[in-house]
Amino acid sequence: MSIRISTEMFKQIIAKAVKGASPNKVLSLTSLIGIEASSEDNTINFYTTDSINYVKVSFSTEIDSDFNVCISIDKFSKLVSKLSCDVVELSYSNNVITLIGNGTY
Repeated sequence: MSIRISTEMFKQIIAKAVKGASPNKVLSLTSLIGIEASSEDNTINFYTTDSINYVKVSFSTEIDSDFNVCISIDKFSKLVSKLSCDVVELSYSNNVITLIGNGTY
């Protein structure tokens, strides 16, 4: 399963999602971003929380299969902010999410 999106749009989506996260060391959930892809309604959702507020940023695109993953928002947002390519590819296979842009991460 793979999703292609313009880098600028992807940066904007992640920048919005980051605003909902928190560096709270006690609640590790606040330092994660949840990524959920649904082939039923062809949307990919990005979720963050600071344990009080919840942010959901959605993007409509063609999706072949569903997946759900949580990763560190800090590492992911830093990686996305440094992308300089035109298009980013987000792929998911065998419980591994891969970001293809300037390189493969």
